[in-house]
This record gives sequence, C-alpha cells and structure tokens, in this order.
Amino acid sequence: MPDEAVIEDGLERAKTVLSGLETIAREGLVLDGTNLTLADLHLAPMIGFFNAAPEGAAALGRYPALLRWFDAIAENPAYRATCPPLTRAKP
Repeated sequence: MPDEAVIEDGLERAKTVLSGLETIAREGLVLDGTNLTLADLHLAPMIGFFNAAPEGAAALGRYPALLRWFDAIAENPAYRATCPPLTRAKP
C-alpha cells in the first residue's frame, strides 16, 4: 500500500525542481523539444517515470513549457525505443 504522506512530501519537494526546469524550458536554449541535447537524454527518463504516476502527471501539468518539452521528447523514436512501456497518466 502506498504511503500517501511520503508521496505528498515528494510532490512538495518536486515543485522546486519542476519550477527550475520550467524556467529552463521557457528560455528555449535547451529542453526545447527540437534540438536533442545531453540534458534531454538525462532528464527524459526521469520525467517519464514521474509522469507515469497520476500525481506526477498532475504536477507536471502545472508547468506548460516543461510538459510541451516532454510531449515532444516522448515522440522521439530513440526515446520510445529505449523507454519502458509507460503510458502517460491522466490527472
């Protein structure tokens, strides 16, 4: 059984990271969904797993630039070929 207190704590802590990533994605220099960089390759699997949980998908939905980036990366053939079969959770 999941520990809801641990999940809530993790989501609260994730806000700082997601906010920082949102700023980076909004700048458009990296995490733009078009130009694949080492940052994309490192971050995409972590966001993919985070997004697979309904709570993570709901949290990610509050960061539109980061979500646009992830939606674009999730369509990349290399990402799809190496990603475990996760579906995007619906908040």
